[in-house]
Amino acid sequence: VMSQEVKKENPLQFKFRAKFYPEDVAQELIQDITLRLFYLQ
Repeated sequence: VMSQEVKKENPLQFKFRAKFYPEDVAQELIQDITLRLFYLQ
């Protein structure tokens, strides 16, 4: 790997995706739309 030539013209972009799973849905999800989207997953 050290001997390979790698182009460094464009920066690398990483995406971080995380899902949120609340412990108590009644307390942590307050808005109606949030509840709907949570249950649709």
